[in-house]
Amino acid sequence: MRFKVELDRDVVWFIRHVCSPDERREFYDRLDRLRDDPFTDTAPCTDLATSRYVLRVFRFGGNIAVFRIDLSRETIRVRQCRRFRGKHGRNRGQPEAS
Repeated sequence: MRFKVELDRDVVWFIRHVCSPDERREFYDRLDRLRDDPFTDTAPCTDLATSRYVLRVFRFGGNIAVFRIDLSRETIRVRQCRRFRGKHGRNRGQPEAS
Protein backbone atom coordinates (compact mmCIF):
# COMPACT_ATOMS: atom_id res chain seq x y z
CA MET A 1 0.00 0.00 0.00
CA ARG A 2 1.32 3.47 -0.92
CA PHE A 3 0.41 6.24 1.46
CA LYS A 4 -0.77 9.64 0.26
CA VAL A 5 1.23 12.63 1.55
CA GLU A 6 -0.16 15.94 2.79
CA LEU A 7 1.95 18.94 3.85
CA ASP A 8 0.84 21.64 6.28
CA ARG A 9 1.13 25.20 4.94
CA ASP A 10 4.03 26.00 7.30
CA VAL A 11 5.93 22.97 6.00
CA VAL A 12 5.56 24.16 2.40
CA TRP A 13 6.88 27.59 3.43
CA PHE A 14 9.83 26.06 5.32
CA ILE A 15 10.82 23.83 2.40
CA ARG A 16 10.60 26.71 -0.10
CA HIS A 17 12.22 29.48 1.94
CA VAL A 18 14.54 27.90 4.51
CA CYS A 19 15.93 24.76 2.87
CA SER A 20 18.72 24.62 0.31
CA PRO A 21 18.07 22.92 -3.06
CA ASP A 22 19.89 19.80 -1.80
CA GLU A 23 17.76 19.71 1.37
CA ARG A 24 14.59 20.09 -0.73
CA ARG A 25 15.60 17.16 -2.93
CA GLU A 26 16.42 15.04 0.12
CA PHE A 27 13.09 15.95 1.78
CA TYR A 28 11.03 14.88 -1.25
CA ASP A 29 13.15 11.74 -1.77
CA ARG A 30 12.56 10.73 1.86
CA LEU A 31 8.82 11.36 1.49
CA ASP A 32 8.70 9.17 -1.57
CA ARG A 33 10.37 6.31 0.33
CA LEU A 34 8.05 6.85 3.32
CA ARG A 35 5.02 6.34 1.11
CA ASP A 36 5.92 2.64 0.97
CA ASP A 37 6.75 2.21 4.67
CA PRO A 38 6.41 5.19 7.04
CA PHE A 39 8.04 3.29 9.92
CA THR A 40 11.39 2.67 8.20
CA ASP A 41 14.18 5.09 9.18
CA THR A 42 11.86 7.20 11.34
CA ALA A 43 11.58 7.64 15.09
CA PRO A 44 8.65 8.25 17.45
CA CYS A 45 8.08 11.77 18.75
CA THR A 46 6.01 12.41 21.87
CA ASP A 47 6.24 16.21 22.07
CA LEU A 48 2.99 17.21 23.81
CA ALA A 49 3.46 20.81 22.66
CA THR A 50 3.10 19.60 19.05
CA SER A 51 0.39 16.95 19.44
CA ARG A 52 -1.25 14.76 22.05
CA TYR A 53 -0.76 11.83 19.68
CA VAL A 54 2.48 9.97 19.03
CA LEU A 55 4.02 11.39 15.89
CA ARG A 56 7.07 10.27 13.90
CA VAL A 57 10.13 12.21 12.77
CA PHE A 58 12.78 11.89 10.07
CA ARG A 59 15.93 13.86 9.39
CA PHE A 60 16.88 15.45 6.09
CA GLY A 61 19.96 17.61 5.73
CA GLY A 62 20.25 19.72 8.90
CA ASN A 63 16.49 19.54 9.51
CA ILE A 64 13.80 17.30 10.94
CA ALA A 65 10.25 16.72 9.75
CA VAL A 66 7.47 15.76 12.16
CA PHE A 67 4.61 13.76 10.67
CA ARG A 68 1.45 11.89 11.60
CA ILE A 69 0.31 8.61 10.10
CA ASP A 70 -3.40 8.05 9.56
CA LEU A 71 -3.69 4.32 8.81
CA SER A 72 -7.44 4.46 8.19
CA ARG A 73 -7.00 7.07 5.42
CA GLU A 74 -3.60 5.71 4.31
CA THR A 75 -2.19 9.23 4.71
CA ILE A 76 1.04 10.75 5.98
CA ARG A 77 0.60 14.36 7.09
CA VAL A 78 3.80 16.37 7.61
CA ARG A 79 2.93 18.74 10.44
CA GLN A 80 6.20 20.59 11.03
CA CYS A 81 9.75 21.05 9.79
CA ARG A 82 12.52 22.72 11.73
CA ARG A 83 16.27 22.98 11.94
CA PHE A 84 17.90 20.15 13.86
CA ARG A 85 19.60 21.39 17.01
CA GLY A 86 22.91 19.82 17.97
CA LYS A 87 24.16 18.82 21.43
CA HIS A 88 24.57 22.34 22.72
CA GLY A 89 21.29 23.77 21.43
CA ARG A 90 22.91 25.57 18.49
CA ASN A 91 21.72 25.16 14.96
CA ARG A 92 23.96 22.63 13.27
CA GLY A 93 26.16 24.18 10.65
CA GLN A 94 25.85 27.69 12.05
CA PRO A 95 28.97 29.44 13.37
CA GLU A 96 29.14 30.14 17.07
CA ALA A 97 28.69 33.75 18.21
CA SER A 98 31.90 35.17 19.60
